[in-house]
Amino acid sequence: LSMMIQPPSAAGIEAARQELAQLGAILQPDEVAEITAFGRLCLQLPVDLRLARMVWLGALWGLTADAVVLAAVLSSLEPFLAPSPHFMRDEEDYVQMLRDSTRSRLLFDSGTQSEPLMLRQVFLEWLVRFHEHREIEGHALGRRKAWGAKDILLQKRRRHTEAFSKMFVLAKGRMEHMVSQVLDLALRTFRVCEPGSRVGQQLQSVIASLGYAVDPKGDLSALPAKQLVFEDVRAVFEDNIPLLKALLAATFSDNLLIGSYWGQAGSPSDSGKEKKRQFKNDAQLQ
Repeated sequence: LSMMIQPPSAAGIEAARQELAQLGAILQPDEVAEITAFGRLCLQLPVDLRLARMVWLGALWGLTADAVVLAAVLSSLEPFLAPSPHFMRDEEDYVQMLRDSTRSRLLFDSGTQSEPLMLRQVFLEWLVRFHEHREIEGHALGRRKAWGAKDILLQKRRRHTEAFSKMFVLAKGRMEHMVSQVLDLALRTFRVCEPGSRVGQQLQSVIASLGYAVDPKGDLSALPAKQLVFEDVRAVFEDNIPLLKALLAATFSDNLLIGSYWGQAGSPSDSGKEKKRQFKNDAQLQ
């Protein structure tokens, strides 16, 4: 780093090491520290460390699909329109657009009072309607038709995004970026998974729901017609809202458990062997 044109300060490097060690990306804050499995995941994901931590925790909790979607929507600009009176001549048009945008937010929030979950719901609604439209096209033709090459699939996805954004008063470009971000994070996370693992299977389902498959080289390809299965795309996602809120809390909390491993003042004393056993159990829990 010292050979760079504008090398970072020593204090900045040390602060970065401390943060990486605190979040668990490296084992200790020094130059020879070993990188952890979480750290290797961070190298693959172009998101903030804590959003990468969300994907990591989601994989451990069996919520990989939801964690990838949440990380994607939180690393994208929100798709809801924010009208400004400075760029709208008619005051009535401004007020109406403001009402429509607020109504759309309330619709997707559904009482969760959580912006991340609201944005997640936007993507899930987009995905469900995407599949409904595709299924209708297949039945109208009397057969399930292949979508063809990736460029044709991309065109169909963008047309659907345009219609969806118009229906719910969203910014089309931001909505398309959100969908692309979900696909990108799902693919990048899949590449570091063990073949045949539960996490990998969930990510494959997310990728397939968007019309793609992963080839042996780890790249995307259009899903063949014989593999198109029209089913409930929500099956791979979690509907337990308190569990999803717990995932969000764990993601942005530096300390999940705070306490003392040894006896506190006034507590009955234990034998040394019992203390060591309790310490081991607590460490494994953490």
